[in-house]
Amino acid sequence: MRTTWLKLVLAAASVLFTGSALAGETRARQILDRFEHANQWRDHVM
Repeated sequence: MRTTWLKLVLAAASVLFTGSALAGETRARQILDRFEHANQWRDHVM
């Protein structure tokens, strides 16, 4: 029984870690996209 709970806790922790890593990657991609679009707009105006 104890092993089952340990496996469950480890599985939940790995899911949470993976989800947060993907969210961070998505956030970084959004920031980079904003910089890219800002540079395009600046080049267009200048």
